[in-house]
Amino acid sequence: MKSIELEGAISEGLLEASAAHNVSMLVMGAYGHARIGQMLFGGTTSKMLHSEASPALALCH
Repeated sequence: MKSIELEGAISEGLLEASAAHNVSMLVMGAYGHARIGQMLFGGTTSKMLHSEASPALALCH
């Protein structure tokens, strides 16, 4: 297992790291936030799923 350091927005860092390491699929956990919080801060899961370059699969519990 390898650790990497991300800078900036989490979604952008994850997309850059997955492209740099030729990741074929990124599995993420997904959970909801209050709508006002998501509107103010955005949602990493939402950004990842809506990105054209995202190899993401979101799992909800």
